[in-house]
This record gives sequence, C-alpha cells and structure tokens, in this order.
Amino acid sequence: MPPNPDRNRIGGVRGRVGLPDAGPSAGLAAMRSQGFGTRRRSLLNLIEEAEISMKRAFLCILAVAGFGCACAFGQGETGTVTVTQDFVFPPVGLASGETAAVSLVNIAPAPTTATATAPSCTGTVTFANAAGTIKPTPTAFTVGSGQIETISLQFANSGLTARGEIVASVQQTTTRSSTTPCSLLFSLEVFDSSGETHVFLGNASATTPPAKNGEQEHW
Repeated sequence: MPPNPDRNRIGGVRGRVGLPDAGPSAGLAAMRSQGFGTRRRSLLNLIEEAEISMKRAFLCILAVAGFGCACAFGQGETGTVTVTQDFVFPPVGLASGETAAVSLVNIAPAPTTATATAPSCTGTVTFANAAGTIKPTPTAFTVGSGQIETISLQFANSGLTARGEIVASVQQTTTRSSTTPCSLLFSLEVFDSSGETHVFLGNASATTPPAKNGEQEHW
C-alpha cells in the first residue's frame, strides 16, 4: 500500500510542537496534561503568596501589641501613686466642758547615716458629729521620728448644743514610690477641763513600709 501523505504531514506537525507520534488521542492527552500542570503551579503560587501575606499581618499585629504593652509597663514603673488609709475610731460621747483629742506618734527609728531618708508620717485628723458633718475642717499633721502631735476638738467647736456622739478618724497619706519610713501609732481620749480623762481608745501600729519596685503592698 502506498504511503499516506496526510499521515506524514500530521507526524511532522507533532514533531514540531513536541507531541509524541502516537496518534491524535495521545497528543490531546499530552496537551491536557501540560495545561493541568500550569494551572496547578499557578494555584500553588497563590497559596504561598496568601500564606506570606498572613504571616506579615500577624507579625505586624504582634509588633503593635508589644509596643502598647511596653508603653503600659513603662508608665507603671515611672508613675507615683498616692494612697490614703482611713482609720476610724468608734463613736464617743462629748459633753459641755470636754475635749476630744487624737495623739499621733511616729515610732520609725531615726536614720543612722547622713544619706538615709528621715522618717516622716503625713495625713489629716477629722472629727464628725452624729449627722456625719465634719467639725471643724480636717487638720493636717506631719510627724518625724519619735515626735508626738495632738489634734483636739473642744465641745464649743463641735457644733453640739448638748451631749452628743462624735467620730474621730485618721487619714494617713502614703506615696507608693516613696522611700520615707513611717510607723504611725495614734490614740483618742476625751478629758474634761480639769484634765481628767474620761475615755481612752488606742490602736495597733499602722506600719506602711515603702514599696519596692515590682512588689505589691499588703494592707
């Protein structure tokens, strides 16, 4: 049988486009295989690019969060906090001719070196009547090591017209970052014009040592 010229032309075309000379069905399968491989590589590239973008976004979020935390910790370390403790005595009666007095002493020892901080306790003393009205205004105090200060309220200045109840309280002010020692003791007494004591109330030591960096005070 003479050779088929059309078949020879088809074989030449297959050779030029790189298809195996195995018939039309084999050539179509090879072309489909090449197209699938191209699409697969494109899909993998897209997935890799998406993963890189997500990693970059996550790192940016961590960086912003870390910067915010660093700022917050920095503020906590450099800031100072002033705290006021309120010590309230039980109510006591006050009559004409009597005086109520709160006495305070700082028992923190005096410094032994010239560079040490001298002890000091600060705050206010307040007297209030049965209605909760402060009489008179709170009185400030500052006591050093071994010093005693007495703050008094006479019946004439209490706002009472007859015997009534009053409440005395001590507001001690402490700065958390301060290194000033303070160990405060205080008491309340009521005495008459002759100096005779009718009431005496004491308290336990209200010691507030200075807080160290990174430590929490326990009240």
